[in-house]
Amino acid sequence: MKSFWASFGGQVAAALLPVALVGIIGLLIWRRLFGAQTATDVVNNVIDSAATIPSGLTSLVGSAIRGESEATYITQAQQTQLAAEALARKQGRLGP
Repeated sequence: MKSFWASFGGQVAAALLPVALVGIIGLLIWRRLFGAQTATDVVNNVIDSAATIPSGLTSLVGSAIRGESEATYITQAQQTQLAAEALARKQGRLGP
């Protein structure tokens, strides 16, 4: 009887050890990738991100149709310079 429990305990331990190791390694990888977020938080974030894809694609297509691209935008410094020049022209301090 004693040998049965010893061999049974060894078999259970041998079966559970790989499962426990995979669980521990999986938890370490999860913490590295997602920090303290729960699985629910991660799933909700993925769903929220996926929900924005159609509107993002619509915006991208609309910009392409209108001929807009990153090259058509100006920086804040350029906008300030253009505004200063327009004001100077309006006040007559700068030629047309």
